[in-house]
Amino acid sequence: MVVGPLPDDAFARKMLLAHESFHRVQAKIGFPATGPANTHLDSIEGRYWLQLEWRALAKALRGDRQALRDALTFRAKRRALIASAAEDERELEMHEGLAEYTGAAFAEPDIAKRAPHLIDKLSDAETTPTFVRSFAYASGPAWGTLIEMKRPRWTRAAKASDDLGNLAAAAWHIAAGSDAYARAPAYGGAQLLTAERERDARKQAMLHEFRARFVEGAHLTIPLKNMSFEFDPNKSQPFENFGTVYPALTARDDWGSIVVHKGGAMILSDWTSIIVPAETRDDYTLTLNDGWSIVPGARVGDVTLMKK
Repeated sequence: MVVGPLPDDAFARKMLLAHESFHRVQAKIGFPATGPANTHLDSIEGRYWLQLEWRALAKALRGDRQALRDALTFRAKRRALIASAAEDERELEMHEGLAEYTGAAFAEPDIAKRAPHLIDKLSDAETTPTFVRSFAYASGPAWGTLIEMKRPRWTRAAKASDDLGNLAAAAWHIAAGSDAYARAPAYGGAQLLTAERERDARKQAMLHEFRARFVEGAHLTIPLKNMSFEFDPNKSQPFENFGTVYPALTARDDWGSIVVHKGGAMILSDWTSIIVPAETRDDYTLTLNDGWSIVPGARVGDVTLMKK
């Protein structure tokens, strides 16, 4: 499925269509879909080291070997933040990242002509509201192309368990260094860290609003069993351990469908429910199938969906 209208830019249009076509067949060729949260990429340090990796990747795509080493160094530093970071990032890169690389390689087979598009993509990625699901769309094509520079047919031997950074390191015979802090100034590290601290202050205010809207306030709980949904991965916001908030969302399940126009909806971290405010129903359109109704929930003011 592709959200219309299609991009006017030929490269972006071909990349999008090939990306989604890859998703159609990925399970058949050994790359099952996966979607780990990667909530560490919404922390100050997580975002800081990721953006430094992207800036180094942009230089590496221009042929700078030192920059590739720096990208590996920043990547290793970030992944040392929490035990699950490396595996969570790897999974999403081999899902969305590999799909986006496939799209980019299809859209422009010539690496020299493709690289400027990917450099712009890395720069644009820094402007997205959150990186937790969107990061792989920038990282995947860049790492994949760097591997391709040394191993043109690398995807023929790729496996779902691979790590793109490790494949690039092996292809280029380069290892990550231990001097991440020393290399950061070459990529505007000080200014970036200041900007991330300011963003985090704004984020804390946003999380306060989320708590009032989706946790403390009266809400409607919508069960999930056989869900399909559409959302913008560039705008989803992780919310502590509760789940992920989507500013706009369309979801379908056994009970019917919901279209969230404004105010957002939260999908719980265990993917068992969607939470929306009970008192602001103008923010969404809920259409119930026959046999389903809204009934009182466990707390006063809360409601939930139940089959009659």
